[in-house]
Amino acid sequence: MEELIACRFINAKLMTAKQIGHLLTRYFFFAWVEQILVYRKWANKNQWHSACVKGFAVLLAVIVGECCWWLAAVGQITISNWPLPFFMIMFTLNLFFIGIFKFDGIFAVPDRIGLLHSNEPLSFTEVADPRENSFVLGDRGKEHGGYYWMDWLSPTQEQHFRIVGGVSYGRDQLKRLLLRNSFVSPTIAFMCDWAAYSGESFADFIGTKGIIVVEAQHQIAKAVDFVYEIYSERYSLRSKRDEYDNSIRILLFIDEDLMELLEHPEADAPTSMQKTGAQLRELATCAKTHNIHIIAYAKPNRLPNSLESELQAYFKDIVYSYQARVQTPEGGFATIESKHPPFYSVAAVRHQHETYVMKIPTVAEAPKAWIEAQFESFGEAVHDMYADAMRHCSKGKYEPREKREIIVGGETVKANEWQKAEAA
Repeated sequence: MEELIACRFINAKLMTAKQIGHLLTRYFFFAWVEQILVYRKWANKNQWHSACVKGFAVLLAVIVGECCWWLAAVGQITISNWPLPFFMIMFTLNLFFIGIFKFDGIFAVPDRIGLLHSNEPLSFTEVADPRENSFVLGDRGKEHGGYYWMDWLSPTQEQHFRIVGGVSYGRDQLKRLLLRNSFVSPTIAFMCDWAAYSGESFADFIGTKGIIVVEAQHQIAKAVDFVYEIYSERYSLRSKRDEYDNSIRILLFIDEDLMELLEHPEADAPTSMQKTGAQLRELATCAKTHNIHIIAYAKPNRLPNSLESELQAYFKDIVYSYQARVQTPEGGFATIESKHPPFYSVAAVRHQHETYVMKIPTVAEAPKAWIEAQFESFGEAVHDMYADAMRHCSKGKYEPREKREIIVGGETVKANEWQKAEAA
């Protein structure tokens, strides 16, 4: 009996300690720290800077304001009366920092669940900054886990992208987001547009350094051939086949007709393009682990998970809203609609037999100037590969940037000065 009473007493003490701990972490300084750390991981640099400036200003204003009011209304703060002004300061700071009575605090992560049922766009400037090998593909709202991160080199996200669904729901915006998030580290992009006057268009990026846009059939074949050669070189140099390659990232965008060619290399395709179709198919099944990524656009009448079984495992469908007429087993026709809400930039991503509905961030304009600035900051290997690709694809002359300094005769000199001296 005594042991039972003792156990109940201990449990009561533990419950009291938990309640006090919950109180501390919910309404006092510890909650600020927790919320600030969560916000730090969630926000981008601009959001973090803005919140910190606002937080510091509120902190200073509350402390100074409360102290001045106390001194004017009551008098000096003494050892005997300090708990009351301290409590007032803490209450006011909690109101601003944590949020009370359904008021969001300064460092509160907003819930964007409403955007899943709205045409209001989510700008890429309102999500976390991309990292070297990962980026935010979408926001699912707090209830469903918040950000959905994609990792270019993750073995658990080993699929290429296939964009499916209606063209009027923002699917054409996705290429801008993928390019914007990829060029934070050494990257070269190839954009192949076989049906240049219909379907998906890559015209916004023509002439952008770091990106090669090809539309003519022979140039498309050369571009795919160049990427295939890079893949073959990386494959032959790999010593450990189960590790991911961290070489220069290559993005290969292909339009709807090339995606059909990838799936059926020998069906209704010119003989000269059958080799290209076979190369695309091998790149789809083998190149992902070598940091070569295919971003393919499906024809509007193609449904999610409609690839043949051999290819299905290699592509992650990013499904925008759609309506499609299909033939029923009974012989008639029926209309199939996407299960997720038909709103702008709302897409469903299927991964490992699970579907995640999210708001895809949008990039309003083609970030050509930003991409070129990033490309200029990359090392010589990227520029040399880009120059080789330009020559291989017959896209005109490209002079890779000169090395800043080279060593000649044991001395460090500017590369262009040494070349001028040699010419003289």
